[in-house]
Amino acid sequence: MDIQIITKELVEIIADTLILGCMESDAPLSEYAAQADLLLNGEIGDLVLSKDISGKHGEITVIYPRNKIKVQRVLLVGLGKKENLTSELVRRSAALAMVRAREMRSNTVVVEVLGLESNDTDLERCAQDTLEGALLALYQYQAPKQKKVEKQITSIGILSHDSQGVEKIQNGVERAKAIALGISLARDLVNSPPNVATPSYMAETARKIADAHEGLNIFVGDRAWADEKRMGAFLAVSKGAGEEPRFIVL
Repeated sequence: MDIQIITKELVEIIADTLILGCMESDAPLSEYAAQADLLLNGEIGDLVLSKDISGKHGEITVIYPRNKIKVQRVLLVGLGKKENLTSELVRRSAALAMVRAREMRSNTVVVEVLGLESNDTDLERCAQDTLEGALLALYQYQAPKQKKVEKQITSIGILSHDSQGVEKIQNGVERAKAIALGISLARDLVNSPPNVATPSYMAETARKIADAHEGLNIFVGDRAWADEKRMGAFLAVSKGAGEEPRFIVL
């Protein structure tokens, strides 16, 4: 997945899908959504006035720019009421929008940092929440012999209003990528069949993690070690397995 921070004006952005946020309030549009409204000749504002867009959490509205801007479609995702907005709701909103973008066969997606209109604005945290929700929503388990999934988002661009915000957004992006990578690995291990995710496979996976990160230690105990520690329950569970048990401390 290619992830970039974009400081271009909306009119210069080229993508399959542009994701913008809107609140359930008297001033529902985010700064980017308001810019998009101007470029689209007030189409978003008309939808708000007619109450076709409410800004309620989870609501998604699709708008087709028809060459007014260089994206194929704009997705407006509702964030709910300003006073109720939390990190979890930002993650969920980003996830819902990203799944919709994938369903519409988007390959390239650009998204603004969602949630900046909340009472407790933190650019770094909002950037992390936005990308974290997006990446986790796109997770798909790929079995070794499974046919490759056709509908796939290959790049995500995160909008930054100016170069001053890039560093904060980058910090949030790096944390989101690390968290999503860890959760995806855990999901892969859980989804793998037991003849693949064996004790020795789990131990080898843990060793690779330890090798890849400085200061991360690993210990793998075998049956003899567990017996010495009088870990009866652990040994009883593993007794019927075809492989030797492994007790992993990472």
